[in-house]
Amino acid sequence: MDQTERMLSNMSVSSMETSGIDRYRTSSLPRKHGFSSQSLTVGSRQQSSFSSRTSILGGGSRHSFQSIGKWVNGGFSSGSAHSVSSAFSPGYGSGASRFQSMVLAHSEKETLQQLNDRLDDYLKRVRSLESYNSKIEMEIKHLITSYGPEMIDWESQEKHLEELRVQLAELTLDNANLSMQAETNYLSIKDFQIKLEIEQNLCHNIEMDINEMRKEIDSINLNILELEGNNESLVASLVMMKKQHKERVKELKANIAVEDLSNVQVDSIQGMDLLAVLTSIREEYNRLSKKNEQDAEVWYREKIQNIKEVVGQGEAELNPLNEQLHSLRQEHHNLQLTINSSGTKKEFLRKSLTDVEIHFNSERNRMKGYLGQYESTLAGLKEAGKTARCL
Repeated sequence: MDQTERMLSNMSVSSMETSGIDRYRTSSLPRKHGFSSQSLTVGSRQQSSFSSRTSILGGGSRHSFQSIGKWVNGGFSSGSAHSVSSAFSPGYGSGASRFQSMVLAHSEKETLQQLNDRLDDYLKRVRSLESYNSKIEMEIKHLITSYGPEMIDWESQEKHLEELRVQLAELTLDNANLSMQAETNYLSIKDFQIKLEIEQNLCHNIEMDINEMRKEIDSINLNILELEGNNESLVASLVMMKKQHKERVKELKANIAVEDLSNVQVDSIQGMDLLAVLTSIREEYNRLSKKNEQDAEVWYREKIQNIKEVVGQGEAELNPLNEQLHSLRQEHHNLQLTINSSGTKKEFLRKSLTDVEIHFNSERNRMKGYLGQYESTLAGLKEAGKTARCL
């Protein structure tokens, strides 16, 4: 009984060792081709039988099995010998070794049987997958040959694309034209703004010139008033001279009438003296009248010349102003068509210019009236001088 119990305990120990080795082999060896490499060769007989079945997997698996079998064989024999020698006494060495070899042979047979079964299952699975793949390939080929690609009418598509290309080109041209028009409008607006600024500056300059001309007109009016005062004084002095002349003539006539006729006959020499006095008076009067007439004419001519020069300068200044005014009206009319905002300014400028023209025309007419009056007075003075000469 004791011997039997020891044998059972040794079997359990050996089974535990073999199970541990199997677990180590199954966990350490890599999986290849879809199955776990748990087959380890221990003897040359099992190695040859298993290698003949696994030769289809390639030379690499056979070599690995041989090397692993050698490693396991050496390691396991050393471990089992140590365990058996420690478990049995020296008298039972041969029986333990036989029992150990039987247990190892049985476990190796089971392992090889399991590996062979797994290999058969793997090969069956591979064959089934290959057949399934071949069936699928046949179905795909049948579908490709039966249905095939659809025929597309590329001509109609090309016509539609050509129409779209033409529309795209037209749209690009329209876009370019619109962009050019926008740029031209922007530039024209800028030009009109610049022209408006220039016209505003010109209008300001013209207003300044108008104010200066108004000042000159005021000075001319003052000169005219001064000339009128001088003319009135000359006329008054001329009237006084005429009055004095008439009184002198009356006195002389009265003296001649009072004198006796006999005295006239006797005093012929005195009569000759009276004639000489009269002639001298006439000469003196003529000389004075001529002198006064010449002085008045020179003074009048000088004043008239000055007035004419001033008027000529005013007219010379008015001519370019009138031309500028005409050009400004034209440009202003053009700007009125494009810029509505400048309408009020244009109307204001037009009214102011018309007022200035009316004022200038009225002043010109008044100056012409003054000139006519001066000419008439000069003509009257000339006639008075002629009558005085005749007397």
